[in-house]
Amino acid sequence: MSRSRKIQIALLTLSGVILFYSYYYLPSQNKGSIKVEQTSSPTTTVIPGEAKNTFTNTEYKNQDSKGQIFTTRAAESYIYQNKPDLIYLISPYSFTKLEKDQSLIEIRSKTGLFDKANKVTSYDDDVSIKNKNYIVTANSAKHFGEKNLIVINGDVVMKDLTMGLSHIAYSDTVEINTITNDAVAFMNSTNDKVKAKKFK
Repeated sequence: MSRSRKIQIALLTLSGVILFYSYYYLPSQNKGSIKVEQTSSPTTTVIPGEAKNTFTNTEYKNQDSKGQIFTTRAAESYIYQNKPDLIYLISPYSFTKLEKDQSLIEIRSKTGLFDKANKVTSYDDDVSIKNKNYIVTANSAKHFGEKNLIVINGDVVMKDLTMGLSHIAYSDTVEINTITNDAVAFMNSTNDKVKAKKFK
């Protein structure tokens, strides 16, 4: 066998080793935060065997027509491949500056869902909403980006911190406008009334 033939074989072998190392070995060793996995145990939002992409320490920004930016961060989020517009959130934390006084409003919960197509972020399980004027706890909440509105539902407790006093209101629903920072509490039934207590 000629020397040039040996060099050609050596180069082809080396090329094969490099391709294998670059395209198969290295990707299998990637310990990054993005992964594709198969779901094995079903829940109310999970279809067994359906592929999903999982991300850690994510951030999503939603901007309305007036330029107000609503930012949502999550410890973990995942997207099913057949539902790319729905982002499921673990421990979501959202915030924005209110246009009226530039104060910060923050929303936290254990789970959530960001609907990119409709610009709606949902929060469930141990929901907490804070601003310099109030603290609200509830079972669930939704932020409607197009309407600049947060709707809070289920065992709502709102602590009003304005005017140097603390007022606590118990209601079925509270709506907060993220432009004016107006908050309205009401009951689902016209026969029921919002209960309020005052504390100094």
